[in-house]
Amino acid sequence: MTKSKKIYLFIRTFSEYGGVERICYRFYNFLRNRGYDVYVVCGENKSNIKEGQIIQTGLWRPGRFLKTLSFFLKAKHILRNVDTEYTFAFGKVADCKIFRTGGGSHKGYLRTSIRGYQKKSQKYLKQIKRLFSPVNYLNPWIDKRIFNSDKTKYFIAISSFVAEEIIKEYHLDQSKVKIINNSVDIEKYNPDIKAKYRHSMREHVNLSESDILVGFCSTNFERKGLDNLLEAMSLLPADFYLAVAGGRSSEKYEALVEHLQLKNRVHFIGKIDNMPWFYSGLDVLAHPSYHDTFANVVSEALAMDVPVVVSKLTGAKDIVTDGENGFILPDLSPEAIAEVVKTAVQLQDARGKSSHLLTDEDVFNQYLELLYS
Repeated sequence: MTKSKKIYLFIRTFSEYGGVERICYRFYNFLRNRGYDVYVVCGENKSNIKEGQIIQTGLWRPGRFLKTLSFFLKAKHILRNVDTEYTFAFGKVADCKIFRTGGGSHKGYLRTSIRGYQKKSQKYLKQIKRLFSPVNYLNPWIDKRIFNSDKTKYFIAISSFVAEEIIKEYHLDQSKVKIINNSVDIEKYNPDIKAKYRHSMREHVNLSESDILVGFCSTNFERKGLDNLLEAMSLLPADFYLAVAGGRSSEKYEALVEHLQLKNRVHFIGKIDNMPWFYSGLDVLAHPSYHDTFANVVSEALAMDVPVVVSKLTGAKDIVTDGENGFILPDLSPEAIAEVVKTAVQLQDARGKSSHLLTDEDVFNQYLELLYS
Protein backbone atom coordinates (compact mmCIF):
# COMPACT_ATOMS: atom_id res chain seq x y z
CA MET A 1 0.00 0.00 0.00
CA THR A 2 1.39 3.41 -1.02
CA LYS A 3 1.71 5.83 1.87
CA SER A 4 0.09 9.23 1.48
CA LYS A 5 2.42 12.12 0.66
CA LYS A 6 0.04 14.60 2.28
CA ILE A 7 1.57 16.17 5.40
CA TYR A 8 0.20 18.82 7.76
CA LEU A 9 2.61 21.05 9.68
CA PHE A 10 1.33 23.05 12.68
CA ILE A 11 3.02 26.21 13.95
CA ARG A 12 1.66 29.39 15.55
CA THR A 13 3.64 31.78 13.35
CA PHE A 14 4.84 30.67 9.92
CA SER A 15 7.91 32.72 9.01
CA GLU A 16 11.41 32.44 7.58
CA TYR A 17 12.70 34.32 10.64
CA GLY A 18 12.99 33.25 14.27
CA GLY A 19 14.09 29.98 15.85
CA VAL A 20 11.47 27.24 15.51
CA GLU A 21 9.71 29.32 12.84
CA ARG A 22 12.75 29.20 10.58
CA ILE A 23 13.12 25.44 11.08
CA CYS A 24 9.47 24.82 10.17
CA TYR A 25 9.81 27.08 7.12
CA ARG A 26 12.88 25.18 5.91
CA PHE A 27 11.21 21.81 6.54
CA TYR A 28 8.20 22.97 4.50
CA ASN A 29 10.46 23.83 1.56
CA PHE A 30 12.42 20.59 1.98
CA LEU A 31 9.17 18.61 1.69
CA ARG A 32 7.80 20.63 -1.23
CA ASN A 33 11.05 20.19 -3.17
CA ARG A 34 10.69 16.42 -2.76
CA GLY A 35 7.15 16.27 -4.07
CA TYR A 36 5.19 16.10 -0.83
CA ASP A 37 1.72 17.62 -0.62
CA VAL A 38 2.33 19.96 2.33
CA TYR A 39 -0.19 22.01 4.27
CA VAL A 40 0.78 24.53 6.96
CA VAL A 41 -1.72 25.33 9.70
CA CYS A 42 -0.65 28.55 11.40
CA GLY A 43 -2.13 31.29 13.52
CA GLU A 44 -0.52 33.91 11.30
CA ASN A 45 1.53 33.78 8.11
CA LYS A 46 4.50 36.16 8.12
CA SER A 47 6.45 34.26 5.49
CA ASN A 48 7.11 35.27 1.89
CA ILE A 49 4.84 32.38 0.80
CA LYS A 50 1.44 33.94 0.21
CA GLU A 51 -0.04 31.33 -2.07
CA GLY A 52 -0.42 27.59 -1.77
CA GLN A 53 -1.68 25.44 1.05
CA ILE A 54 -1.27 27.82 4.00
CA ILE A 55 -4.21 27.68 6.41
CA GLN A 56 -4.39 30.69 8.75
CA THR A 57 -6.55 30.28 11.84
CA GLY A 58 -6.12 33.82 13.09
CA LEU A 59 -5.07 34.64 16.66
CA TRP A 60 -6.90 36.27 19.52
CA ARG A 61 -5.26 39.41 20.85
CA PRO A 62 -3.69 41.09 22.72
CA GLY A 63 -0.90 39.27 24.54
CA ARG A 64 0.80 35.88 24.57
CA PHE A 65 -1.95 34.27 26.66
CA LEU A 66 -4.70 34.84 24.09
CA LYS A 67 -2.44 34.06 21.12
CA THR A 68 -1.28 30.76 22.64
CA LEU A 69 -4.74 29.68 23.78
CA SER A 70 -6.47 30.58 20.52
CA PHE A 71 -3.99 28.68 18.36
CA PHE A 72 -4.14 25.63 20.64
CA LEU A 73 -7.95 25.50 20.39
CA LYS A 74 -8.26 26.39 16.70
CA ALA A 75 -5.49 24.01 15.62
CA LYS A 76 -7.12 21.21 17.61
CA HIS A 77 -10.39 21.80 15.75
CA ILE A 78 -8.63 21.65 12.35
CA LEU A 79 -6.66 18.55 13.35
CA ARG A 80 -9.91 16.63 13.94
CA ASN A 81 -10.83 17.09 10.28
CA VAL A 82 -7.54 16.52 8.41
CA ASP A 83 -7.56 13.65 5.92
CA THR A 84 -4.11 12.24 6.70
CA GLU A 85 -2.37 10.65 9.67
CA TYR A 86 0.89 12.46 8.91
CA THR A 87 0.75 15.48 11.18
CA PHE A 88 3.73 17.28 12.70
CA ALA A 89 3.56 19.98 15.39
CA PHE A 90 6.23 22.66 15.80
CA GLY A 91 4.06 24.62 18.22
CA LYS A 92 1.78 23.98 21.18
CA VAL A 93 -0.70 21.62 19.52
CA ALA A 94 -1.90 18.37 21.08
CA ASP A 95 -2.59 15.04 19.32
CA CYS A 96 -0.32 15.36 16.25
CA LYS A 97 1.52 12.17 15.30
CA ILE A 98 4.85 13.95 15.90
CA PHE A 99 5.44 16.75 18.39
CA ARG A 100 8.78 18.55 18.24
CA THR A 101 9.59 20.24 21.54
CA GLY A 102 12.23 22.92 21.41
CA GLY A 103 11.47 24.46 24.78
CA GLY A 104 10.96 21.42 27.00
CA SER A 105 8.39 21.80 29.75
CA HIS A 106 7.32 25.27 30.85
CA LYS A 107 7.56 24.19 34.49
CA GLY A 108 11.18 23.18 33.96
CA TYR A 109 11.94 26.52 32.33
CA LEU A 110 10.48 28.41 35.29
CA ARG A 111 12.53 26.36 37.75
CA THR A 112 15.93 26.67 36.10
CA SER A 113 15.83 30.07 34.38
CA ILE A 114 15.23 31.92 37.65
CA ARG A 115 18.82 31.13 38.62
CA GLY A 116 19.95 33.80 36.18
CA TYR A 117 18.87 36.50 38.64
CA GLN A 118 21.72 36.74 41.12
CA LYS A 119 20.37 39.30 43.58
CA LYS A 120 17.67 38.09 45.94
CA SER A 121 15.62 41.22 45.28
CA GLN A 122 15.72 40.65 41.51
CA LYS A 123 14.82 36.99 41.91
CA TYR A 124 11.94 37.82 44.25
CA LEU A 125 10.51 40.48 41.92
CA LYS A 126 10.77 38.14 38.93
CA GLN A 127 8.96 35.38 40.83
CA ILE A 128 6.18 37.80 41.82
CA LYS A 129 5.85 38.94 38.21
CA ARG A 130 5.63 35.34 37.02
CA LEU A 131 3.06 34.55 39.70
CA PHE A 132 0.68 37.12 38.21
CA SER A 133 1.34 36.19 34.57
CA PRO A 134 -1.57 34.08 33.21
CA VAL A 135 0.61 32.49 30.53
CA ASN A 136 2.57 30.71 33.29
CA TYR A 137 -0.62 28.82 34.16
CA LEU A 138 -1.75 28.28 30.57
CA ASN A 139 1.48 26.77 29.24
CA PRO A 140 1.73 23.97 31.87
CA TRP A 141 -1.97 23.20 31.25
CA ILE A 142 -1.30 22.86 27.50
CA ASP A 143 1.96 20.94 28.06
CA LYS A 144 0.11 18.36 30.14
CA ARG A 145 -2.37 17.75 27.33
CA ILE A 146 0.38 17.50 24.73
CA PHE A 147 2.65 15.09 26.61
CA ASN A 148 -0.22 12.95 27.93
CA SER A 149 -1.77 12.48 24.49
CA ASP A 150 -2.07 8.85 23.39
CA LYS A 151 -2.37 10.02 19.77
CA THR A 152 1.22 11.27 19.60
CA LYS A 153 3.57 8.50 18.55
CA TYR A 154 6.87 10.33 19.05
CA PHE A 155 8.15 13.41 20.84
CA ILE A 156 11.23 14.95 19.23
CA ALA A 157 13.53 16.60 21.78
CA ILE A 158 16.20 18.93 20.41
CA SER A 159 18.70 17.86 23.07
CA SER A 160 19.27 15.31 25.83
CA PHE A 161 18.65 18.18 28.27
CA VAL A 162 15.08 18.56 26.91
CA ALA A 163 14.53 14.80 26.69
CA GLU A 164 15.50 14.20 30.32
CA GLU A 165 13.31 17.08 31.46
CA ILE A 166 10.09 15.98 29.71
CA ILE A 167 10.58 12.30 30.57
CA LYS A 168 10.92 13.18 34.24
CA GLU A 169 8.16 15.81 34.28
CA TYR A 170 5.53 13.78 32.41
CA HIS A 171 6.66 10.18 33.12
CA LEU A 172 7.03 9.47 29.41
CA ASP A 173 8.05 6.15 27.92
CA GLN A 174 11.67 6.73 26.88
CA SER A 175 11.11 4.88 23.59
CA LYS A 176 8.66 7.61 22.53
CA VAL A 177 11.23 10.40 22.97
CA LYS A 178 13.73 10.83 20.13
CA ILE A 179 16.66 13.24 20.39
CA ILE A 180 17.40 15.12 17.17
CA ASN A 181 19.69 18.11 17.61
CA ASN A 182 19.17 21.28 15.60
CA SER A 183 20.92 21.59 12.26
CA VAL A 184 23.46 24.21 11.21
CA ASP A 185 23.84 25.83 7.79
CA ILE A 186 27.35 24.71 6.83
CA GLU A 187 27.32 26.87 3.71
CA LYS A 188 26.75 29.98 5.80
CA TYR A 189 28.97 28.95 8.72
CA ASN A 190 32.34 27.47 7.75
CA PRO A 191 36.10 28.08 8.13
CA ASP A 192 36.37 29.70 4.68
CA ILE A 193 33.97 32.43 5.80
CA LYS A 194 36.02 32.83 8.97
CA ALA A 195 39.15 33.52 6.93
CA LYS A 196 37.26 36.08 4.87
CA TYR A 197 35.94 38.14 7.80
CA ARG A 198 38.45 37.61 10.62
CA HIS A 199 40.62 40.66 10.03
CA SER A 200 37.61 42.95 9.57
CA MET A 201 35.90 41.83 12.78
CA ARG A 202 39.02 42.13 14.94
CA GLU A 203 39.81 45.51 13.44
CA HIS A 204 36.30 46.61 14.47
CA VAL A 205 37.20 46.01 18.14
CA ASN A 206 40.79 47.28 17.71
CA LEU A 207 42.54 43.97 18.38
CA SER A 208 45.68 42.49 16.91
CA GLU A 209 46.00 38.82 15.98
CA SER A 210 48.04 38.18 19.13
CA ASP A 211 45.16 39.30 21.39
CA ILE A 212 42.64 36.68 22.55
CA LEU A 213 38.97 37.42 21.88
CA VAL A 214 36.17 35.67 23.76
CA GLY A 215 32.68 35.93 22.29
CA PHE A 216 29.25 35.99 23.93
CA CYS A 217 25.94 36.30 22.11
CA SER A 218 22.37 36.39 23.43
CA THR A 219 19.19 38.43 23.59
CA ASN A 220 18.83 37.56 27.28
CA PHE A 221 21.97 38.49 29.22
CA GLU A 222 20.58 37.38 32.62
CA ARG A 223 19.58 33.87 31.61
CA LYS A 224 22.71 33.25 29.54
CA GLY A 225 25.09 34.17 32.38
CA LEU A 226 26.84 37.34 31.21
CA ASP A 227 27.37 38.54 34.79
CA ASN A 228 29.50 35.50 35.68
CA LEU A 229 31.41 35.79 32.41
CA LEU A 230 32.28 39.42 33.14
CA GLU A 231 33.49 38.42 36.61
CA ALA A 232 35.58 35.70 34.93
CA MET A 233 37.11 38.27 32.57
CA SER A 234 38.47 40.15 35.59
CA LEU A 235 40.38 36.96 36.53
CA LEU A 236 41.89 36.42 33.06
CA PRO A 237 45.16 37.95 31.79
CA ALA A 238 45.11 41.44 30.27
CA ASP A 239 45.38 40.13 26.70
CA PHE A 240 41.94 38.47 26.96
CA TYR A 241 39.10 40.58 25.53
CA LEU A 242 35.34 40.04 25.34
CA ALA A 243 32.93 40.90 22.51
CA VAL A 244 29.25 40.91 23.53
CA ALA A 245 26.62 40.72 20.79
CA GLY A 246 22.85 41.10 21.12
CA GLY A 247 20.92 41.95 24.25
CA ARG A 248 17.87 44.11 24.84
CA SER A 249 19.58 46.40 27.34
CA SER A 250 23.24 46.52 28.30
CA GLU A 251 23.30 49.43 30.80
CA LYS A 252 23.41 47.19 33.88
CA TYR A 253 26.31 45.19 32.44
CA GLU A 254 28.18 48.25 31.25
CA ALA A 255 28.03 49.46 34.87
CA LEU A 256 29.46 46.11 36.02
CA VAL A 257 32.25 46.48 33.45
CA GLU A 258 33.09 49.88 34.94
CA HIS A 259 33.07 48.43 38.46
CA LEU A 260 35.40 45.60 37.41
CA GLN A 261 37.68 48.06 35.58
CA LEU A 262 37.26 46.20 32.30
CA LYS A 263 36.18 49.11 30.11
CA ASN A 264 39.09 48.69 27.69
CA ARG A 265 38.66 44.92 27.45
CA VAL A 266 34.90 44.47 26.94
CA HIS A 267 33.13 45.56 23.75
CA PHE A 268 29.32 45.73 23.53
CA ILE A 269 28.61 45.41 19.81
CA GLY A 270 24.80 45.28 19.93
CA LYS A 271 22.57 43.45 17.48
CA ILE A 272 24.49 41.63 14.75
CA ASP A 273 22.91 41.00 11.34
CA ASN A 274 25.94 39.14 9.98
CA MET A 275 26.69 36.45 12.57
CA PRO A 276 29.43 34.72 10.50
CA TRP A 277 31.32 38.03 10.66
CA PHE A 278 31.01 38.02 14.47
CA TYR A 279 32.19 34.42 14.92
CA SER A 280 35.11 34.99 12.54
CA GLY A 281 36.99 37.21 14.96
CA LEU A 282 36.63 34.94 17.99
CA ASP A 283 39.15 32.62 19.58
CA VAL A 284 36.50 31.00 21.78
CA LEU A 285 32.73 31.33 22.32
CA ALA A 286 31.51 31.31 25.93
CA HIS A 287 27.93 30.28 26.72
CA PRO A 288 27.65 29.88 30.53
CA SER A 289 23.85 29.71 30.45
CA TYR A 290 21.50 29.01 33.35
CA HIS A 291 18.94 27.52 30.95
CA ASP A 292 19.11 26.88 27.21
CA THR A 293 17.36 23.95 25.57
CA PHE A 294 19.91 23.95 22.75
CA ALA A 295 21.75 27.20 21.79
CA ASN A 296 22.27 27.46 18.04
CA VAL A 297 25.15 29.87 18.65
CA VAL A 298 27.20 26.89 19.86
CA SER A 299 26.75 24.80 16.70
CA GLU A 300 27.28 27.87 14.50
CA ALA A 301 30.55 28.72 16.27
CA LEU A 302 31.80 25.14 15.97
CA ALA A 303 30.96 25.13 12.26
CA MET A 304 33.12 28.28 11.99
CA ASP A 305 36.01 26.41 13.68
CA VAL A 306 35.64 28.32 16.98
CA PRO A 307 35.98 26.22 20.18
CA VAL A 308 33.20 26.65 22.75
CA VAL A 309 32.67 26.71 26.50
CA VAL A 310 29.15 25.76 27.63
CA SER A 311 27.28 25.03 30.85
CA LYS A 312 25.70 21.72 31.85
CA LEU A 313 22.33 23.47 31.46
CA THR A 314 22.89 24.10 27.74
CA GLY A 315 21.34 21.55 25.38
CA ALA A 316 24.15 21.99 22.85
CA LYS A 317 26.48 20.21 25.28
CA ASP A 318 25.40 17.18 23.21
CA ILE A 319 27.73 18.30 20.41
CA VAL A 320 30.65 19.30 22.67
CA THR A 321 33.42 16.81 23.38
CA ASP A 322 35.52 17.89 26.36
CA GLY A 323 39.06 18.73 25.36
CA GLU A 324 38.35 18.24 21.64
CA ASN A 325 36.11 21.02 20.31
CA GLY A 326 35.39 22.74 23.62
CA PHE A 327 34.56 22.19 27.28
CA ILE A 328 31.50 21.69 29.47
CA LEU A 329 31.82 23.82 32.60
CA PRO A 330 31.93 21.97 35.96
CA ASP A 331 29.97 24.88 37.50
CA LEU A 332 29.07 28.50 36.75
CA SER A 333 31.46 30.23 39.13
CA PRO A 334 33.64 32.99 37.62
CA GLU A 335 36.71 31.02 38.69
CA ALA A 336 35.62 27.91 36.78
CA ILE A 337 34.68 29.93 33.69
CA ALA A 338 38.03 31.77 33.66
CA GLU A 339 40.04 28.56 34.02
CA VAL A 340 38.14 26.72 31.29
CA VAL A 341 38.17 29.66 28.84
CA LYS A 342 41.94 29.94 29.27
CA THR A 343 42.31 26.27 28.34
CA ALA A 344 39.77 26.31 25.50
CA VAL A 345 41.62 28.91 23.43
CA GLN A 346 44.41 26.38 22.94
CA LEU A 347 42.16 23.89 21.14
CA GLN A 348 42.75 23.37 17.44
CA ASP A 349 40.47 22.18 14.61
CA ALA A 350 37.17 22.57 16.49
CA ARG A 351 35.23 22.11 13.24
CA GLY A 352 37.06 18.92 12.30
CA LYS A 353 36.40 17.46 15.75
CA SER A 354 32.68 18.30 15.71
CA SER A 355 31.32 15.07 14.26
CA HIS A 356 27.82 15.66 15.67
CA LEU A 357 27.02 18.75 13.59
CA LEU A 358 23.91 18.07 11.51
CA THR A 359 22.73 19.61 8.24
CA ASP A 360 19.10 20.36 7.37
CA GLU A 361 19.01 17.23 5.23
CA ASP A 362 20.29 15.09 8.12
CA VAL A 363 17.62 16.44 10.47
CA PHE A 364 14.69 16.51 8.06
CA ASN A 365 15.31 12.96 6.85
CA GLN A 366 15.12 11.86 10.49
CA TYR A 367 11.84 13.78 10.88
CA LEU A 368 10.42 11.99 7.83
CA GLU A 369 11.58 8.60 9.04
CA LEU A 370 9.69 9.08 12.32
CA LEU A 371 6.64 10.53 10.57
CA TYR A 372 6.30 7.48 8.30
CA SER A 373 7.27 4.86 10.86
